[in-house]
This record gives sequence, C-alpha cells and structure tokens, in this order.
Amino acid sequence: MRDVKQFSSRPKWTHVLAYHLSKMGVPQGAQPALIVRILDYIEEADKDSFELPILVHIVDATYHYLKSDHDNDILDRVMRQSSEAYRAMLIPAAQSSIQGLENVRLDDPTLAPSSACIICMEGLLLDHHDDHHSDNINVVPASQDEDDDHDQDQGQGVDRHRPPMTIKLLPCLHQFHEDYIVPWLQINHLCPLCRYPLEVRQSSKPKRRRLS
Repeated sequence: MRDVKQFSSRPKWTHVLAYHLSKMGVPQGAQPALIVRILDYIEEADKDSFELPILVHIVDATYHYLKSDHDNDILDRVMRQSSEAYRAMLIPAAQSSIQGLENVRLDDPTLAPSSACIICMEGLLLDHHDDHHSDNINVVPASQDEDDDHDQDQGQGVDRHRPPMTIKLLPCLHQFHEDYIVPWLQINHLCPLCRYPLEVRQSSKPKRRRLS
C-alpha cells in the first residue's frame, strides 16, 4: 500500500487494477471511476492499516422503477440474483489443497501477539492467551461468589471451556483461523489477503475423445 500511495506509482497501479477489473467482467467504461475511488481511498487510508486488505464489492444490477407496492421485493430479488451470479464466477480450492494446509505452532516466531485473522478480525492468539491465563485464576471457596462469577461470565459472553481455534498457514505464509479460512477456500481458491491462488478443483466433465 505504501507503493500505491506514491503519486508516481499511480499509472502502474491503474494498469494493475484495470487488469483485475477486466478479469472480473467489469466493463471498461465503468473502470476509470472505480479505479479513481480505490486509489483515493488508499490515499486517505491510515498509515497503521497498511497490512489490511481493501475489499471492493462490485454488484452488477439493473434497476427497473415500477409503480408498484412490491418495489422492495423486486430490488431484493435483483440484488440476490446478482450476488448469486458473482458467486458462480468464483472457483473453489481443491480439497487436497485445503487438507494440506499446515497448522501454525503457538511458539512460531512469525505469530506475533498482535496478529489478527483478516476474515474475522480477531486476534490469532486471543483464545490461546485466555486459556493460558485461566490457569492462574484463584479458586474462591465460597459457592455464592463462584455462582456470581459464573453468571457474570455468561452475561459477558465468556466461554472458558471453548477450545482454541486452530490456526492455518497458507502457502503465501498468511495465517487465518481454520473455522473461517476453510469455508472461504471451499468457495474461493484465492487468499483473502494477497489473492495467492491455491490449486483448484478439477472439472468433473468427461473429456471428449477424438475420432481417428
């Protein structure tokens, strides 16, 4: 992102963005306005958010304004159909690629305490740190205090018995919670952070034999 914010790099990144927008089926006439908005957003982005991805949602929708009491239902159906059409363009990762993802060790030096899963935006080590600190909790013999603490935990949504989520490492070395990256890869074979492509599923269509 630092390179993108340099004015001299704008022509280069304009070409890169135009290439990806074309692959997504965005008409060339609509690309300049989108590219300007993306680059302007990067210009205004906070310097502390350089490592976060910028998600651009593009919806191809045609609106028909009708004099009807069911306009909202029509718009909802159009948006849903557009979303389903976009999802149909995505290519899932191969099951072997998903199963072959490595687990990240908690003592891995690349796993900083501030590391966050880009999909759920929660700290990768949050659950593990909670379990670690729970071993140092003093036990209060008074049953009333214990019940009060239990009720307080339940009210705050704290579940000390929840097992920590497994951390998965993609080939591009980006790390995500298993519960979030696996469903993502079952729909889209690209890394959600850098768009690194994983191996995709092979087509199930039989190959045609050539007649000799």
